[in-house]
Amino acid sequence: MSFFDEKIAENLKVHKYEPPRHIVDFHVAGFAYYDGLDVINELSLGQAVTLVVETDNPYDNEAVAIYYKDKKTWLCS
Repeated sequence: MSFFDEKIAENLKVHKYEPPRHIVDFHVAGFAYYDGLDVINELSLGQAVTLVVETDNPYDNEAVAIYYKDKKTWLCS
């Protein structure tokens, strides 16, 4: 085993496996029509949001609203 291979093997022993945090990409719409601009400076990667299905949405009964704290920020459809 070369010196380089030994260093890689040593690093693998030190680091534990972490599952990826990225789950899915999707397009959101309606940012300007809801409260997105009010909370944009509070949001960062990994920030928790709440997804709520809007079955009574007149344009798309499969639309999903995205809430941050108590503000509706976006709509996915």
